Amino acid sequence: MKQPTQRSTSGRGWRAVTPSFPDCAGMDDFYAEAHRLIEAKFTAYRESGGTGFCTADYLISEDRGDTVITLRLRLRENGRYAAEKTATHRWRGGYLAPKREHLRIRSFLQYIISKIDPAYKRKMRG
Repeated sequence: MKQPTQRSTSGRGWRAVTPSFPDCAGMDDFYAEAHRLIEAKFTAYRESGGTGFCTADYLISEDRGDTVITLRLRLRENGRYAAEKTATHRWRGGYLAPKREHLRIRSFLQYIISKIDPAYKRKMRG
């Protein structure tokens, strides 16, 4: 995958920078929509009287052939970060990759459920 470009916008008291992937429409659409939502959230926060400076940026790394993108939303007040929220997405071949933890949990739950006897086989205690 080619190195992404950036989409960047700013307003009174906020700045948002997200990745743009011209060679992958699915990823580009995903982050374009995220960018629109971040802009709307930051604008609403500032218009409602919120103080501080809101920033959104991203980090990109590679992990076992997957592209891992972390979006960070932060609020800076009085020289310190007052709040931070991160969201991490793992992409494989232009598609969101399933989380391995979910696969492990699902198989574990299926194992546990298979061990539970159906209600009609349970012995009645008297």
